[in-house]
Amino acid sequence: MTDKNLNRSRRRKNKAAPAPVKPKTRGLAGGYLTILSDADMAAIDAAAKAILWQTGVVGAPHRLTQKACDEGAVLTQEGRLQIPPALTSKALSAFAKPLTLYGRKAGQELHLGSGQVYTGTGGAAPLVLDEDGSTFREAGISDLFKAARLAEALEHIHFFSRPVVARDIETPRDMDIATAFTSLKGTSKHIMTSVSAAEDVAAIADICFTLAGSEEAFREKPFLSLNINHITPPLRLAEEAVEVMAEAIKFGLPVQCNTFGQLGASSPVPLAGSLAQTCAETLAGLVMAWLIDENAKAIFGPRPMVTDLRTGAMSGGSGEQALIMAWPVEIVPAAISREADGLAMSSRNMRLLPDEREDAAQIFAVLSSSISRLNLHETSPKAFAKQCTEALNAVPSIQVEYVSCCDAATLQQVNEFDTSRPTRVFAAVQCGKVRLIDNLPLF
Repeated sequence: MTDKNLNRSRRRKNKAAPAPVKPKTRGLAGGYLTILSDADMAAIDAAAKAILWQTGVVGAPHRLTQKACDEGAVLTQEGRLQIPPALTSKALSAFAKPLTLYGRKAGQELHLGSGQVYTGTGGAAPLVLDEDGSTFREAGISDLFKAARLAEALEHIHFFSRPVVARDIETPRDMDIATAFTSLKGTSKHIMTSVSAAEDVAAIADICFTLAGSEEAFREKPFLSLNINHITPPLRLAEEAVEVMAEAIKFGLPVQCNTFGQLGASSPVPLAGSLAQTCAETLAGLVMAWLIDENAKAIFGPRPMVTDLRTGAMSGGSGEQALIMAWPVEIVPAAISREADGLAMSSRNMRLLPDEREDAAQIFAVLSSSISRLNLHETSPKAFAKQCTEALNAVPSIQVEYVSCCDAATLQQVNEFDTSRPTRVFAAVQCGKVRLIDNLPLF
C-alpha cells in the first residue's frame, strides 16, 4: 500500500471512529462511603450539642453574647457562653438550604447541599520547588498567579484556594488584598480566600463588586468566599476572626466556618471525641453567623486533623486522617431538603431504579399521613411505629429496617408521648439495593 493510500485509509478510520467520551468531572455524586451507623451519628451529634450547652465557648464578642443570651444562651461567671440545643437548631434550620457558589463563567457553579462533590486547591505552602527540581525557595505572588492559571485550565479543579503564600508581600493587609486580586486575575473559577483584619474586607468586596458589575450582581451570584477560622481549639472563639465574619456577611460574601482541631494536641485523642469537639466548635461558628445575620450564607466546615505524637507535627497522610475527615460529611446536621414529591434529597437517590424512585416517595407520604392521623391519647409510640412499618412494607420496593419515635433533643427512643418535649419519628428502609433514611417532627 502506498503512503497516499495508507493516509487515506487512516483518515477514513478516524472519521468513522466515534468521538471520545469525556468523563464527567463536575459535581460527582457523593454519599457512597458510609462509615458511621445511625447510632454513631446520633451519639456524636448529641455529644457536640452537649459540649456547647454544658461546657460552652469563650471569647464571643460582647454584642453577639448579648444576642445569644436573648435566645436562651447562658454566660457563666467564668465567661463561658453556653449555647443551648434549641439555639443551635435555629441556626442550623436557617442555613439548611441549598447554597450555590459561583464562578465568573457559566458552568462553574458549585451546588452545595445537593450531595455533589467538588475538588479544589489549597495548602498555603510557604516554599516551592524551583524549576531545577532540587532547590526550595520562598513562594511569591507570581507563583500564586501561575497556580491560578493552572487551576483555570484543569477541568478536574472546580475552585481555587491559595496553594502557596506570597512571601514577597510584607504586610498582612497587602497580602490579603494581593492574594484575592491575583487569584481573581488568574482564574474565573470560584475563589476561597481569607482576611486577617475586619477593616480589610471592604477592599476585597470592592474588587468583587467591580468585577461583577455592581454590588447587587455579586450578592446574587457570589464568586468569592472567605475562609473563617473562627475558633482556636479547644473551644475558644477568635474574636478578630468573628469580626471578619461579620464584615464578610455585611458585604454579602459567603463564609466558611472552619475548625482545625488537632487530635492529640488541641482535641481529644480518641477519634470520636475529637470529631465531637470539632463539630461543636464548627456549630459555634454557625451560631455566630446566625446571630450576625439570619440570612447569611454560611458553610459548615469541620476539619479535624491528626497529630503525630512523636513530633507534634500534623500527620496529613495517615489512615486516621482519612477516616476522621470522612466522618463529618456523614453527620452534618441540618433541616431536610426534599424533592417535589417529598423524598428527602440525597445523592443515594441517583442509584434508585425508576420504579424504586417512585416507591421511595412513599416514605414521606406514609410518615406524613400517619402523623396527620395520630391520636396522642389513644396511640402509643410503639403502636404508631408499627402502623408506619406495616404501611411502608406494603410498598413493593421497600423493606423497613426500623421506625422509631425519639426525643428530638436526646434522640433517645420514647415509650410514651409527652407534648412538652419535641419528638420526631425516624425511619430507615431498604429500597431495592439502596438504604434510605428520613425523619419528621411529631410535635
